[in-house]
Amino acid sequence: MRFIILTFLIVVLTLPSRSFAALDYGKQSLVGADFSGSDLKGATFYLTDLQDANLSGQFENVKIQGADFTNVFLPKDIIRKFCESATGTNPITNRETRETLECDYI
Repeated sequence: MRFIILTFLIVVLTLPSRSFAALDYGKQSLVGADFSGSDLKGATFYLTDLQDANLSGQFENVKIQGADFTNVFLPKDIIRKFCESATGTNPITNRETRETLECDYI
């Protein structure tokens, strides 16, 4: 069984369609969930399984300060884009966002 544990504290996306703002998805299984084109400002995905979830249309103007991407599979082009603005340390895991994206290795 393949699990992708997404350890976002807060993922802020700015595309304005369906709004899931300020919702707490922490510690849930959202396998195959459809968040395509959604506005996820303030949504929390701490320890959430998003395997095969559709997050398309949401990676523009993303703010990932303090997010922890440990064990998260993302396409290399998205990782490169995130690394351009990755800052901060996750207050729960104490890991730097850039470190969890492995920015120094891409």
